[in-house]
Formats: sequence, structure tokens, C-alpha cells
Amino acid sequence: MTWLSPLVAGIAAAIAIPTLLILYFLKLRRRDIEISSTFLWKKAIEDLQANAPFQRLRKNILLLLQLLALGALLVAAGQPTTRSSMLTRGRHVIVIDVSASMNARDGESVAQSRLDRAKQDALAVVDGLKEQQLLSVSPSDEAMVITFGTFAEVVQSWTSDKNALRSAINSIQARETPTRFHHALGLIEAQAPQRTFIDDNTGQKLDLPPGRVGTIHIFSDGRIADAAETIFGPEDDVRYYPVGEESATNLGIVAVRADREFSDPTKLVVYAGVQSTDTTTRIVDVELRIDGEPPIVMVKEVEIPGAVREDPANPSTALKPGRAGVEFKLQRPEEGIAHMTVRPSASENAANAKPDVLGVDNEAWVVIPRSSELIVALVTNDGFGIADLLNVLPLARVDVMTPAEFESALRTGRDRSYDVVVLDEWLPPEPENSDDCLPPGRYLVFGQPPPAPQGLEDRGVLTDHQTAIIDWDHNHPVLNSVDLDKLVIFDPHDVSLGEQNAARVLANSTVGPAIVEINGTECRAICVTFGVLASTWTLDPSWVVFVGSAINTLGRSDEVVAGRDVQPGQTYTDRLPQGASDIRVRTPHDDVETLTQAPDGSVAYGPVRSTGVFTVSWTGAGADNDSKIGDRFVRTFASNLSNPAESDVSVVMEPEFATAKIDTASADAAERQGPRHLWPWLVGLAVLIVMFEWWVYNRKVYL
Repeated sequence: MTWLSPLVAGIAAAIAIPTLLILYFLKLRRRDIEISSTFLWKKAIEDLQANAPFQRLRKNILLLLQLLALGALLVAAGQPTTRSSMLTRGRHVIVIDVSASMNARDGESVAQSRLDRAKQDALAVVDGLKEQQLLSVSPSDEAMVITFGTFAEVVQSWTSDKNALRSAINSIQARETPTRFHHALGLIEAQAPQRTFIDDNTGQKLDLPPGRVGTIHIFSDGRIADAAETIFGPEDDVRYYPVGEESATNLGIVAVRADREFSDPTKLVVYAGVQSTDTTTRIVDVELRIDGEPPIVMVKEVEIPGAVREDPANPSTALKPGRAGVEFKLQRPEEGIAHMTVRPSASENAANAKPDVLGVDNEAWVVIPRSSELIVALVTNDGFGIADLLNVLPLARVDVMTPAEFESALRTGRDRSYDVVVLDEWLPPEPENSDDCLPPGRYLVFGQPPPAPQGLEDRGVLTDHQTAIIDWDHNHPVLNSVDLDKLVIFDPHDVSLGEQNAARVLANSTVGPAIVEINGTECRAICVTFGVLASTWTLDPSWVVFVGSAINTLGRSDEVVAGRDVQPGQTYTDRLPQGASDIRVRTPHDDVETLTQAPDGSVAYGPVRSTGVFTVSWTGAGADNDSKIGDRFVRTFASNLSNPAESDVSVVMEPEFATAKIDTASADAAERQGPRHLWPWLVGLAVLIVMFEWWVYNRKVYL
């Protein structure tokens, strides 16, 4: 038991108790008066009013009751409390995980999500904060509330108002995003007091490491992807509260894709990757439903192997989830929305199967545009060899443009009508206000490496030099049917990866990267760093296979055939035709928000907070692949969790933060209860004693 204001109680006791006792030491001072009889004056001789000091203290039930009542009030003034010893005094940062896995419902009560339990535990911490007391010299505790998923948010800034903190915590809602702690750490570090040192001799001002933020309380299931990169302040006290069951299991869709065949775009393949964290083999049904006319429903049964230990000889290592895939092949030239669902199969032995505790990853969507052959633009000064090859490929149209004509198309937004743009030894200007090295779109680049930092560092041409391909990625869809062993390159570019490493090397030569893939924010490119005419490639059949595969992969990649695919927590970006107005985005929950088009035609919406199908509509002009409903053009994009780490819902009891000193608090909320104030009970007892004392007094007078 602790005392919040013992000084107040001590001062009051020093005054009140002696005062009460002195009143009982007083005695009646009488005057001598001669009367004829004392029979009628028997009551008058009792000491009903004291007016002289120092009589002998006698046994008195009224005094005892009054001392008990006074004692109860004095003890209540000291505010005795019983509390957990976990909280330290000062400032507290309450950090609550609101990522997708916190929607899981496991444990004793499936009616509560992990977030619900995390909020209850956080409220217990708030109850344990010290409040400012009368005549107390120590200040009250302060706290702030931060939520984190892919991004972080301050829900309540610093305050000592417990009601405000409780209201902020109760208002927190779960999101459907993956887990990242980086942004939350930035918000925490911003609260650290800055410290400086001034040299008395020189007057020089030196910046010292930031001071102590306080006690950091993290409520999470521990599925934090960047935990190993998280470094807290050296003076901070970090406490982690695991929420959920360590052995929780889950079924989920962790990958989704749709492709059309290059030679016959009416043939569609929809793929789903499914995952199970159960240690036993699971049999599930994967259902594909495509809206449209006519609607399509297909169901396939899939067997997912059980999860296994990363190191079977070490039972303390993490479980590696079991995974499997399923393909749906169909003839589907029409557009539509593919909706996939995974659920336990009816043929599975339900008695041995553990429950699926997370529902947000049981669904995935793919937006499928109508079937059409690809439209390609070739930007070149002569196009010798490349134009002839493109004309024999099964493409809808090939437009040959000069660099000046393509720059004009960029300014007007006409470039968005092309599925793929082939750049022959020429690069467009780098876009302004963007980290991308190329304008938005999909590009096949020959002989001109895109610039760093997102692209490549080009140190010039190695004249009078020849090289060959030493290795390439045989699993990449662009190169899996290509043989580069016989390729000889003359006068290659001396290139290396940029600092941001946005380029992925697909093929290496003896002097560096020869073929790379760049995935920017709004652009994707396959880049051949050497000129094809300065090589033996055009004499090899693999040249035709490479160009066809590259155009098909770029034009019918996941990002394109699936419409536009984003993950919750990311920002959806697109470029609409110039002059688009009244731009709106409708969420899966039927909320409507207005977007503003930038001068270059781009729009941005985000961060996306939920999964499902979003619809962007506008008035004005539309591109070739845009649908039109009434007087508005429409584009759709899908948001899917598609995150194997987030679908693995087993709780991490001890996250491997980079900071070594992390205290793991008990998950039992009873061990973390705040102070139990005893003073209301003491005041109530004092009132009862005073009432009883009044009854005794009146009874004595009556008798």
C-alpha cells in the first residue's frame, strides 16, 4: 500500500486529534447555590457543558466512536492506494499496434480482438498514472498515445488528463495494413528533449544526444517487420506487452495475380497463393468469383502442408508457414472484378483443425480490364531493326515517334494510352517532384541506362572493349526462355547500381549489369544497358523471344492486368488525361473523397487504410482502356493485404528490437492494474461511525 498525500494526513492528524481530546479534558465549573431539594435536579448535575480545564479522562463510548471516525477521515486524507509496482513516475508514451494482425480473434474470448485487449491493457496503464494531489510537491504523470501500422499517428498529445487519455484509447480503430515501427519511432524520438553543452572557456555550443523521453509502453503481437532496425534512446525504459496467443493459427491469401496470354489475350489465368500457420496439413477451398455478364464461379480444393520449424533440431526457432498455390484458367475477354476467397474445405477433418483467427486476409481482389492487344510506342531517331521486329509481333498498334514527338505526348498525357514505350538509345527528361528516373509508365529501354540514384550510374562507354554475359536470372519471366550464353557485346557501358538500389540486376556481364529491372513509384522499366546493334544479339533467335517476353511482362504485368494493385498503407497514384475534373474516389465502405489533379495529370489517394475494390471516376476525357458509366469515366484499383508476415499471427513474445534493454510485461491484465484508491471506503466508514455515534448520544440523553 502506498500513500499519495501522507503530508496532508499528518498535518491534519496533528491538529484534529489533540483538539478532540482537549474537549474531553474540559470539566464543568459549578457555583454553590442553596436549594430546598435535589430530587428534580438530578439531570442538571451531569457534565453537559464543560467550561473548566483538566478533568480526569473517563471511559466514554462517544469519545471512542469520535476517535474512530476522525481516524478514518485522517487516513483517507493520506489517500492510501494499492497498486502494481510496474509504473515509474514521469512521462509515458503509450504505443498501440493497429495493424492487420491485431484484428485477430484468439484467446479465451473470440468476441474480443487483439486490439480490444491491447486497449484494455493500455487503459490499465492510464489508471496507474499519478495525479496531482493537494499540497503535493511532485507533479502528476503525463502520457501521450501513438498508434502504428504501416504509418504512425499521434492520437493524443502530452496530457495529464486521464479522461482525455481514456477517450483517445477508446477511439482507436484497427486498420488493415502491415506492421512497421519506423514512423512510430520517429514520433517518439521527436518527444525527446534536446540537450546542449556550452563550453565556459570558448563559448562553443555542442549538441548532446537527446534526453529521456520517458517510459515507452508497446502493445502489440510482436509481428513488427522492422523490429531489428528499431533503436530506442539509451535512457528510455521500454516495456513490451504481448497481446494474443503464441500458438494462434491462420489461413490466408498471401499472393494474387492475373495474366493474359500474349498470343491470345482472351485467355486469362488467375493465380492465388495461400498460406497456413497450422502445424498440420490443411485442406482448403479457394473460390474464384468474377462479376460481369455472365458471372463466373469456380472452386478448387488445395492442400497446404503444415508449418515446420526453421531449424527442426531446435524447438525454440520460429515456425515457417506452409504455402501452396492454385491457378484458374478460363476464356474471359470481358472485363470484371475477380474476387477470391479461401476457407476450410468440407472434406477436411474439422476435429483436428485449429480455428482461423484472422479474416482480413481470407479475401483478395483482382481488377481485370477487357481483353485487348497491346499498344506500343517506339521512340527512336532511326529505329533500325527494332521497328521491323515490333511490326511482326501480335500487337494492336505500333506508333513510331521521334523524341520531340514523345515529349509532346508527355506534356498532353497521350503517353498514357500506350501499354509499353520502347526507348531506343534515348531517355526522356526526369520528372519533376518525383524520385522516379523515368516518367510514369512502362518502358523497354535499349542502350541508354536510366540515371542514378534510382537507376544506374553510367561512367561512360568502354571503347574497343568486348564482353559477354556471365549469369542471368533464369526464373524471371523476361529471361526464363532466353539463352544468353552466345551473346557478345561490343563497346559496353560502364555502369553500376545507384545508391537507392531501385534497380534489380537481371543479367550480369564481365564489366557490370547488362540487363536490369527498375520498379519506381509510378514507372517500371526493363533496361538493356548496351546498344543492340553493338552486339551479336540481333543475329540470335533469343533476341525476338526477349523483346516479346519483355513487352508482354511489362504490358501485362501484375500492376497492369490487375488494374492497379496497392497494399493497405500505401498511396495509390495514377495519371489521368489532362482536363479531368470532379475527380472522386469511392472506397469499399462507400465513402467518397475528392481528389485534385496535378499539372502533369497525376492524382494521389492515400494512404489506403483498408482492403477491397476502390473506384476512381471523373468527367472529361478518358484513355482507351477506361470504362464509362453515364457521363463519368471510371478506373478501379484493388487493395489486398497480400503479406505473408502479417498473415502469420503467432504472437512474438520477445521481439528482437535492436535495443537490448526491453522489458516484456506480463500479458495478465490483473498484474498491471492501476492504483486502487482506498479513501472512498474510509470516508464511507467515517460517515457510518458518526451516524452510530449520533444515535448513541441521543439514546443516552433520552435515557
